Amino acid sequence: LRSFLDRFIYIEDQKLFRMLWESIEGSAPRIRKIRDTKLQHDQILKLVKHLCKKAAELDYSTASAILKHPFLLAAQLGIDEVVEEIMESFPYAIRFHDEENRNIFQLAVLNRQENVFNLIYQLGSSYTLVISSRDTDGNNILHLAGLLAPQDRLLLVANPVSRMQREIQWFKEVEKLVPPTYKLDMNFEGKTPVMVFKEAHGDLVK
Repeated sequence: LRSFLDRFIYIEDQKLFRMLWESIEGSAPRIRKIRDTKLQHDQILKLVKHLCKKAAELDYSTASAILKHPFLLAAQLGIDEVVEEIMESFPYAIRFHDEENRNIFQLAVLNRQENVFNLIYQLGSSYTLVISSRDTDGNNILHLAGLLAPQDRLLLVANPVSRMQREIQWFKEVEKLVPPTYKLDMNFEGKTPVMVFKEAHGDLVK
């Protein structure tokens, strides 16, 4: 990896930027697994930092095209260091959405990625913009907290009762951050966040 960093440290070509980001995206799950291998972890983050800096020097459209997918993917996978680095290098990234119009904090809520979600406290004036966003199904961020966690996240807790308690706790934590009116909001199916939660978690308590 060290030779990889040295070889590409001065890359300027935009196509190679995209190739490098694809390489990072492909290795993203491994980034989480090597947190205890400090040297490798630091080298990967050094590469990310360099690419973010270089991408931010490009015009807006090109920088967005390069950074958007890695940014959203990192949020989904819970790689908060990458999310934070891109936000710092390219603040407009906070406005990126996926094909279902979900921003990084909605993705973090949906995938139960606490470390990424906690970055919301650093937003300042962008907080309202992020919280108020709705996805293509009309769900606000509390609706998404009401959906069942992905299977791999649920299985982190062995006991079914504890899983349910964890899901309730997650819902309540998000609930604390949104205006009271969000609790009564209906999505395009006419469901409030509590209705979504009860429906999604019905089998979890059986």
